[in-house]
Amino acid sequence: MDLCSISAEDDDKAVFFNGVLIAYYNAATDEPNVLSFVESVADNLSSASGANIKKAKIDKAPDFVHWEQSKQVENILWPNETAKPPISDFFSPIELNSQP
Repeated sequence: MDLCSISAEDDDKAVFFNGVLIAYYNAATDEPNVLSFVESVADNLSSASGANIKKAKIDKAPDFVHWEQSKQVENILWPNETAKPPISDFFSPIELNSQP
C-alpha cells in the first residue's frame, strides 16, 4: 500500500493513498485547522495500514490545475509509467441502457 504526502511551495498539501486523493489543503482558501486535518489523515492511514508516509515537495508547474490532474503528481505517484494501473482498475464500465 502506498501512502504519499505531497507539499507544494505555496504551502498547499495533498495526501494520496494507493494513488487516490484522500485529502488536500489549499493554503490560500482553507482555514489553518484543515492543514492539521490533512496531516492527521496521513498519520492515521499510516497507523491503520502500516504504510510509511512517502513525502515529496513540488514547485507547481504553470499549468497546475488540481492535484488529481497534475502530471507532476502523477510522476511522483507512478514514477515508472508501466507501474501506473490502467483506468479500468478504478472504474468498471456502466451500461446506460441495461435492464436489471
